[in-house]
Amino acid sequence: MPARKGLRVTQDKTLTFQLQPMPADTATDNRISAGWLLSEMDKASGRRAHEYIYAGDKTHQGRTVTAGIDAMVFKKPLFVGDLVKIYTEVARQGRSSVTIKTEVWADRRDSKAVEMVTEGLFTFVAIDAQRKPVPILTNNTSQNPVLVPPGTARKAGVVINQSMTPVGNPVLTLTPDRRNTNALGDIFGGWILSRMDDAAAGSAAQITGGHRVANVALDAMTFHRPVLVNDEVTFYTALSRLGKSSVAINIEAWAKRSVSGLHEKVTEGLFTYVAVDNNLKPIPITTPPVP
Repeated sequence: MPARKGLRVTQDKTLTFQLQPMPADTATDNRISAGWLLSEMDKASGRRAHEYIYAGDKTHQGRTVTAGIDAMVFKKPLFVGDLVKIYTEVARQGRSSVTIKTEVWADRRDSKAVEMVTEGLFTFVAIDAQRKPVPILTNNTSQNPVLVPPGTARKAGVVINQSMTPVGNPVLTLTPDRRNTNALGDIFGGWILSRMDDAAAGSAAQITGGHRVANVALDAMTFHRPVLVNDEVTFYTALSRLGKSSVAINIEAWAKRSVSGLHEKVTEGLFTYVAVDNNLKPIPITTPPVP
């Protein structure tokens, strides 16, 4: 199983999730949405982070929150009927954080081929009952090696918005409820990721003139604050760069707090899409969209 340049596979890699996507999880043409896949990867990575932290310190019961995603590349599409296998390994440990390298492989239903679909780095922070970061007591040993340095795959030129006002146009507003929460009562990070992909993909399709688009990368993803039940979450998108066949979309999620009414940025990232034809092959954006 070859790893992408800059990421190294070790014997610590284990099968964490195995599942089959359903028709309800599709985007178009029987293809599974990237948002669904991101959500499942976040679940698998979070479970591995929980197990790692809990093994070293039982005082905070392995509470973790998603802090960021790095080095995410989508290599192949997923389809209904594929058997999806998600592998995880500990890639890096900080004082209060742990980074999980996550790979997704597909056992194809029709061809029986086994292909890597995507891989990426998910970073989680250990927290206490007040959601404050706490030290991880597990040591960096030969059994828990540092495989990759921080910021391995962040692309040059990615600018994080430091302002207190949204950048871009509002394209989607939703109010999550308790069905979307994690064990801490916060809105599940995978739910936010999935909605961000929905919003960014819609903007990419508009920018490319109505082309079908496929997610090929996710860069510089940062989670700033939790989303709470009944917060009104608005997703803002803006064009970052336009290529021959690709378009990169900056996306920010802002929450209007249900209790205080405060408007806060909760997460942001950069999603890259390519225009594709009926066979999911990249085509120039100047080509007329396929009906």
